[in-house]
Amino acid sequence: MKNKIKHSNLPIDLLKQTPEVLPKYCDRCGNHYSETDLEQIKSESTKASFRLGCKSCGNSYIFHINTPMNGILSARRFPFKPAITTKELKKFSKSTTIDTDEVIDLYSSLKKVDTIEDFNKLFHK
Repeated sequence: MKNKIKHSNLPIDLLKQTPEVLPKYCDRCGNHYSETDLEQIKSESTKASFRLGCKSCGNSYIFHINTPMNGILSARRFPFKPAITTKELKKFSKSTTIDTDEVIDLYSSLKKVDTIEDFNKLFHK
């Protein structure tokens, strides 16, 4: 994957250093990652998020990479058990934060749910 990441909206420093912090092989099965195994989820001026998935065994990670200062790069890797696609991840990454009142409203509504019919009435109006 070295230097094959081509995302025009990533800053040059981040773009150059990203391949250096990503693993070359799957830690579960040993399969060599290719450039098609890496998908960009979101990027901003000093940070980016990627999903790296093994096509051989299905092992998957989310990487958060940022460069707070020129020449410095930090990366965090999280195991990811995908119940949603990368396309859905991209969609939700653009969402605004959830307001506290929205959470309280949802909690209050869910307290009234006793059956699947109650749930369907609540969410399928």
